[in-house]
Amino acid sequence: MLAALKQTGWAILDGVRTTSDMLDLARGLGRPLPSPTGEVVKALNPTKSPTARPGSLSADCGLGEFPFHTDTAFWPRPSRYLVMRVVGDPRRTTRLLHFEHVWSALGLRAQTDVLRSVWRTEQSMGGIYCSMKFSTGCSKGWRFDPKVMRPINASSRRTLEDFGRAIRDSEHKVDVSWERTSCIVVDNWQVLHARGAAPPQELTRVLFRIYVE
Repeated sequence: MLAALKQTGWAILDGVRTTSDMLDLARGLGRPLPSPTGEVVKALNPTKSPTARPGSLSADCGLGEFPFHTDTAFWPRPSRYLVMRVVGDPRRTTRLLHFEHVWSALGLRAQTDVLRSVWRTEQSMGGIYCSMKFSTGCSKGWRFDPKVMRPINASSRRTLEDFGRAIRDSEHKVDVSWERTSCIVVDNWQVLHARGAAPPQELTRVLFRIYVE
C-alpha cells in the first residue's frame, strides 16, 4: 500500500469491510483526525441542496458531481491521507487526478502564477491566508479547492482559471469503481479527488471517510 501511495498517490484495497477495519488501517498510516463536524469516521451521502449543510459541496452541487479538490484545504496543514469506503449503491465513482499531471499541463507563466498565488479561505472555516504549495519538515504538498479558497492577488485570479481549465482538459483522470473496491487510501497532498456523476435511479449510498495526519 505504501509503495502504491508513493508511486501513484493512491492505493485501492480489498478486504476492508467494517469501520473497525478502516480505523485499523488509518492508525497504521498515522493519527486519525476528527472532521470539522467532530466525527473521526464521517458518513457522507448524496444530499439535495436545500437540505445540505450550508457551505458544503452538497449545498452547491446537490446530488450532482463534485469538483476536483483537496480535502481540508482550509486547514493550515491539510490532512495528509484520506481513507474511504462505500456502503450501499456502488455505481457512483470516485475520481482521482494527480497534481503533477495538472502542473505539467500548465505553461511557464501559469506555473509561475501558481507559485505566486495567494488565497484566503472562507471565514466560516477559519479564514487563513495560504498558498497552493506548502512544505512541512521534509515533505511538500499541494492544496486546491475552488469552493473554499478565494483568490487574493492577480496570480491567484489567473490560476483559478488556468488551473481549472487544466483539470477539465486533463486526460489523466481516474474513475475508481466501488463495485470492485472495498477501500481507497488517497495522498491528499498530491492527489485531487472528486465525486462522479449520479447513476440512474441511485439508491442509498454512504461514503465513510477518515482523515489521517
